[in-house]
Amino acid sequence: MKRQTKTKEHLINELAEMRQRIAELEKAEAERKRMEEKLIELSITDDLTGLYNRRHFYQVLESERHRTLRYGRSFSLAMLDLDGFKEYNDRFGHTSGDGVLQSFAQTLKASLRKTDAAFRYGGDEFTVILPATDANRVKQIIERVRSKWPPMLEAQFTSLETPLGFSAGITQFPEDAETADGLVFLADSALYFAKREGGYRAVLVSDLSAIPPDVLSTATLDQVYALAATVDARDPHTYGHSQAIAAVSETIGKAIGLSEKELADLRAASLLHDIGKAGIPDSILTKLSAPTKDEWRIIREHPIEGVRIVGTAKEMEALIPMIRHHHEWYDGTGYPDGLKGKEIPLGARIISVADAYDDMTTARTYREVVSQQEALEELRRCSGTQFDPELVEAFCQAMNEAKGQGRTRRPASE
Repeated sequence: MKRQTKTKEHLINELAEMRQRIAELEKAEAERKRMEEKLIELSITDDLTGLYNRRHFYQVLESERHRTLRYGRSFSLAMLDLDGFKEYNDRFGHTSGDGVLQSFAQTLKASLRKTDAAFRYGGDEFTVILPATDANRVKQIIERVRSKWPPMLEAQFTSLETPLGFSAGITQFPEDAETADGLVFLADSALYFAKREGGYRAVLVSDLSAIPPDVLSTATLDQVYALAATVDARDPHTYGHSQAIAAVSETIGKAIGLSEKELADLRAASLLHDIGKAGIPDSILTKLSAPTKDEWRIIREHPIEGVRIVGTAKEMEALIPMIRHHHEWYDGTGYPDGLKGKEIPLGARIISVADAYDDMTTARTYREVVSQQEALEELRRCSGTQFDPELVEAFCQAMNEAKGQGRTRRPASE
């Protein structure tokens, strides 16, 4: 009997020890998870301001981009840069400057919605991602931040003689750009413009009258495509023009038997053919009346400017001849180099036909739309002078065949 009681007590003690070990293991696992979460939080948080850091910004931006594409909505990105901060930092020292950055971060947190995410992008530059929000609404939110910051600064820094402020550049996905790199580039371009105009203001990408030349000269591949979309969007009368030309060019390319690689390059060049117009002011680009002599000189520079922009992306070297020469005429009277006949690159000759066709068959406020048949007749009339006769005939034949199959007047890439 004693033996049984001892065995029972031994089992009870072992069970208690086991429970204690399990509890200790669970506690250790909970601590491990807590430390892991803490490490993750530290890895995505800026030490000074407590905002998310630059690394996490790109993760959230890409995630929001995919989510927005899935649900068919828009979101906006704002880039903010403090005005007068360098002078303040130089005068009062880095410790006081750090306090200013912390103050601005606190103001951002207090002014934004729970769904918005604020980041310290670097130095005195910040970014904000605002889901399901258009750019105009973001501008209102940014102005709310602007109104709240001065009282906070005055309460914390009595030595401020000149009020600090900030500038902002705002872009919207997918309307302004479809890639993360393109969004950042355009928001930064708008911010650059705001600073150049004196600062203390917010500028929408859609409000840019022209992209500054020194910004254009550093564009990457995604940024170049974002710029091309911006050029199209700046003029409501030609919105979608590059997409339409790409479709027409592809129709011609298929009709003459171009390879898949050649068609891909042709489509890319068609989308980017007018990218040089990114540097032309709206006062010229969207003007309804005829350009003046000086304005025409600026317009005629856009193929060369386009080459300069595209030339920054090595992947686009094959597109350069098509972009540079899409305004050459078959008889040698075009620009910029006065090339003639087959001297003009094939892709450029194709884009020239597509450009003219889309221009004639797209409604404008200053003239009536031309029918498909009238447009084809006009292309034939200008064969040998403005256009390559062989390409015109190939296009007309393709369009007549498409008409016989009951397709619409505007070709679509298939």
